[in-house]
Amino acid sequence: MLQCFIWTVFVLFFSFSSAQQGFGVINNDWHVSLANQSLTQALKSFVSVLTRNRTILIVGGQNDKNVYQDGMLSMNLPTDVSNITRQAHFISMSTSAIIPFGSNPHGYTYGIDPWANEEWLYIVSPKSSYNATQQRLWQYSITNNVWSSRTLSKPRRNTCVVYVAFSQQQQYLYIIGGAINDNNANDEWTISNEMERYDLKKQKSERMSAMNVARSGHSCVYSTKQKAIYVLSGLDKSQNLTATMERYDIEGDEWSTVWNTTAQAPLAMYNPRALHASVLLESNDTADQIDIVSVGGRGPHDEPLSAVEILSIVAVHNQSYVRSHASSLQFPRSSLAVVSQANYAIFALGGSNTSSEY
Repeated sequence: MLQCFIWTVFVLFFSFSSAQQGFGVINNDWHVSLANQSLTQALKSFVSVLTRNRTILIVGGQNDKNVYQDGMLSMNLPTDVSNITRQAHFISMSTSAIIPFGSNPHGYTYGIDPWANEEWLYIVSPKSSYNATQQRLWQYSITNNVWSSRTLSKPRRNTCVVYVAFSQQQQYLYIIGGAINDNNANDEWTISNEMERYDLKKQKSERMSAMNVARSGHSCVYSTKQKAIYVLSGLDKSQNLTATMERYDIEGDEWSTVWNTTAQAPLAMYNPRALHASVLLESNDTADQIDIVSVGGRGPHDEPLSAVEILSIVAVHNQSYVRSHASSLQFPRSSLAVVSQANYAIFALGGSNTSSEY
């Protein structure tokens, strides 16, 4: 198989429709960005978030020469994202400050502190690429351009992180699953179902309820409507792909399997995958539907995937689930990043289609 990393940026358009009471694909097609059709270099396993001023930040990662990157790239989007495919120059790029670590990030999330009006990027990563036993939480104030870090309880690889804020004094990171190093030995990693909650104000961690299935290389999203976290697919404890999905009730501290009520069995993804990316589409109104879009990843034969699928929660309070396919990526890719703009444009960035990544 061709060994290469992906440079291109693709866009998929979604739209909210009152008739459908949820989100639906407008043209169900991916478009290559017209002007700057690629990143400044091929990257995988990097951090990517979309800020309030329509800037995509790309942090760290690994290039096609297997060199860890210590830079931060910004990509500015236009005000009217709906005209992206018709604009001659819709993205401008610039290099920002050097990041303080030289390793793949192993889990990250974006959060806005509405009480301080401050945007944050949180990254779970080893302290350096040469010392995987010192787990750090890197905190980047996007608003003030300041980095800081804290020590976490256990080193984790390929974990998943979400930010949840209930009040000024109740702001948390949920760090979910991944491969954990319990013995501080570089090569002893066990895929885990453990979840810890890090209190950003008190700066301490506590153990929460564990997932039903141990996972690594999974994806996760947070729904403010449901006050729930969803985790999707990944590698299980035996390092086999699992197609199952789980829902975590934050208020009840309880995990449940996403269930197919018709078949009376767990609802499985069409394509089990790991090292993929998922994004939540959730409107701010009373529409009783949310959508989780999962993109790319590695398949059961360690092959890169182009498949895109949607998990729709069509009755938010009753958890009624519907699966559907979306248009496939033009290039299969894993270890990619996705961000969504205004709940209808999804950007897929970078990634790898090498023959093996596990």
